[in-house]
Amino acid sequence: MLWSVCLVSNKVRELENQLGQNKTRTSVTEIDEELLALTDLRKLSAQEKNLLKIRSLEKEKKETLEKLTGEHDALQKSHEEVKKKLDASKARNKILCSEVKTLKGQIVTLLEKGKHDDELIDALLSQQKQMQEILKDLSQQDEKNKESQQVLGQHLNSEVQKQNCLIEQLRQMVAEREAKVKELEEEIGQLQKKSAHQEDSSGAADTPSEHPEDPGFTLLKPLASGSNQFGRIGSAR
Repeated sequence: MLWSVCLVSNKVRELENQLGQNKTRTSVTEIDEELLALTDLRKLSAQEKNLLKIRSLEKEKKETLEKLTGEHDALQKSHEEVKKKLDASKARNKILCSEVKTLKGQIVTLLEKGKHDDELIDALLSQQKQMQEILKDLSQQDEKNKESQQVLGQHLNSEVQKQNCLIEQLRQMVAEREAKVKELEEEIGQLQKKSAHQEDSSGAADTPSEHPEDPGFTLLKPLASGSNQFGRIGSAR
C-alpha cells in the first residue's frame, strides 16, 4: 500500500513537470495554427516547412499533454483515494495496535491467573492425596476396631451370660431365704402370742429371771441364725 502511494506520487510529479514545460509551447502552437490557415504551403520555404512540421509535432505534443493531463487528473484522484485509504488504514492500524496492546495485557493476566490456578490445583491434588492416605489409615484402623469390638463383644456376651446365670441363682437363693424368713417370722409371731397368753395366766409374781428356759427365747435363736444366713446371702449378692 505505501509503495503504491509513493509510485503514484512520483508519477504525479512527473506529469506536473511535463505539464509546466508544455504550457508555454501551447500558446505558441495555437498562434502558428492560425497562421497556417492563412498561408499557402507551396509558397513556403524549406525552413518554413520544417517550422510547420515542428508545429505539427507540437500539436501532437499538445494532444499528448492533454491526454497526460487527463491521466494526471485521474492519477491525482486515485492518489487522493489511495491517501484516504492510507489514512483510514493508519487509523485502523492504530486501533488494532491499541487492541493488540489490550489483548497482550489480558493474555499476561490470564497467564498469571493460569499459573495461580495451576498452583492451586497442585495444592488441592496434594491435599487430596493426603486425605486419601488418611482415609485409608482410618479404614484400616476401623477394620481393626471392628475386629476388636467383635472379640470384646463376644467376651462381654459370655460374661453377661455368666453374670445372668449367677444373678438368677442368687435370686432363687434370696427368694428361698425370704420365704424361710417369712415362715420363721410367722412362727415367731405365733409363739409370741402363745407366750404372752401363758404369762397372763401365770400371774404377776413371775419374773423373766425365774424362767430361764423361756420357749420364746429358745425359738429366737434359730431366727438369729437365719439372719446371719441372710446376711451372708446379701454379701454374696
